Amino acid sequence: AVGAGEDRVAPSLNPPVVVHCSAGVGRTGVVILTELMISCLEHNEVPVMLAKLRQQRMLMVQTISQYKFVYQVLINFLKNSRLI
Repeated sequence: AVGAGEDRVAPSLNPPVVVHCSAGVGRTGVVILTELMISCLEHNEVPVMLAKLRQQRMLMVQTISQYKFVYQVLINFLKNSRLI
């Protein structure tokens, strides 16, 4: 059973997260890039962060619509946080 060893492991404040889609690059890249941008808004630019992701896994964020979606999520996050 998956949960069988849970009582022996100390809970983590920042557990690892697994993100994956069929190829592990398009939608996966969108989720990872969006999360990274939200977690470090002040000092990062989307193209720079995407380039860093692509150094680790080519083809992250495959389409223009996926790229636009990242910006839309960031704009909505900033509006809802009253940062813009």
